[in-house]
Amino acid sequence: MKIHIFPFDKVKKDAKIVIWGMGLVGREYINEILAINYCHIEYIVDSMPKEKEYKGIAIYSPQEILKKIDKTIIYVISVA
Repeated sequence: MKIHIFPFDKVKKDAKIVIWGMGLVGREYINEILAINYCHIEYIVDSMPKEKEYKGIAIYSPQEILKKIDKTIIYVISVA
């Protein structure tokens, strides 16, 4: 089984981010970030969300997130 490590070297500690994708990679990234309280996950985006939130973080469709775009947030894309 392949382990996917969040790109900690690319994101500053305490940054605000959005995770795109609730597949295996997205969930691994979220769990890693939350385990060490590294940065702030503002939203999760998924093209076919099956739930409204994951571990207390709201999940939005791509159409919904367009209304919430903030230029100060770093967007992390995960495809899996």
